[in-house]
Amino acid sequence: MKRTTASEPTGKTKIMLGVTGSIAAYKALELLRILQKEQYDVWVVMTKNAKRFVAPLSFETLPRHPVFTEMFFEKEISPVHIDLSKDTRALIIAPATANIIAKAAAGIADDLLSTIILSADHPVIFVPAMNFRMWESKITQKNITYLKSLGCKFVEPGVGELACQEIGKGRFPDIQLIVDQLKSVLNQNALLKNKKIVITAGRTEEEIDPIRIITNRSSGKMGIEIANAAKDAGAEVLLIAANVSVPIPDGVTTRQVKSSQEMLVAVRAVIKDCDALIMTAAVSDYKPSQSFSEKQKTKELQLKLTRTPDILKSIAETKHNKYIVGFSLDTHNNLSQAKTKLKEKHLNLIVANPVQTLHSEFITPTLIFKNRVQKLPAQTKKEFSKKLMEIISKEI
Repeated sequence: MKRTTASEPTGKTKIMLGVTGSIAAYKALELLRILQKEQYDVWVVMTKNAKRFVAPLSFETLPRHPVFTEMFFEKEISPVHIDLSKDTRALIIAPATANIIAKAAAGIADDLLSTIILSADHPVIFVPAMNFRMWESKITQKNITYLKSLGCKFVEPGVGELACQEIGKGRFPDIQLIVDQLKSVLNQNALLKNKKIVITAGRTEEEIDPIRIITNRSSGKMGIEIANAAKDAGAEVLLIAANVSVPIPDGVTTRQVKSSQEMLVAVRAVIKDCDALIMTAAVSDYKPSQSFSEKQKTKELQLKLTRTPDILKSIAETKHNKYIVGFSLDTHNNLSQAKTKLKEKHLNLIVANPVQTLHSEFITPTLIFKNRVQKLPAQTKKEFSKKLMEIISKEI
């Protein structure tokens, strides 16, 4: 198998992965695998103590590159840390011990990894993993605060059972959090850099009484995936979240609402300052004409319902040149219904998708523009979200 040299371009985004002497060092193998799956070109640097936990050969079997551990090699013309740093977009130190954090804060460069950190002209991401007492140490926290002030990023450790069999903060975090932080730092592709995107997600709730509500089955997953994709594309993202059943991503400014009226107020407040609005929220069509302050205990309850405000229609006159995307979900004639909504609500694009996509990882979208219709194959909501960012980036 052909190996590339440290400075030889591969056409992919080059990332350095620094592995230090922690019992969590083996988890860097899984991180390496995930980064490669995401199409990053990963180069591994190990400290002397890291080799006590994981053999360098374990890392060499995954990429097409050797693992670097020494500052200089025979027959090398330039120092390894200079060669490695060429074209590198980011350095991830995972796991990051209290020792390497302290070295970085003090500017110590006594091995290959610490020298790379000191000379880095690219983003540095620390992924701490250590005993909770070391994590909570005032010295460690002071070092972290200082490194953050220099622009370094940190992925917070998890809470749980540690190697010492005690419970506390210090576990190697979820790998997806590391990947998300990397993408955020890189603003990969930066399709929407300097653009502000407002996204609504989740289901609204209309109160009948303190116990009962009128709502729907939306999980909010589509909106959350779009928020992640917009963030990764470099946009400033505001997520107006109603009631969602999936975690809200880190690094996304979020405004929580409950009812359709609250969402209307929130959207109106920001529409003038955004470049695009993506309305994925499932807004209740009806609400009780009267809500009760106490639980209704009658055997039969008759409710009079009134229409809720149509948010997209209500902002049509004030949207100016904003790019507005709506979503349409129906049990029948969805395409026809979506075309009508596009026209009546003055949208730039509406995404029609079958009702089966509720609570699914997949979507079979039909994109309806003012002058054309584009059917897309079934794909994950994550994949579609990236595609949607590409479309919007060409319009705003």
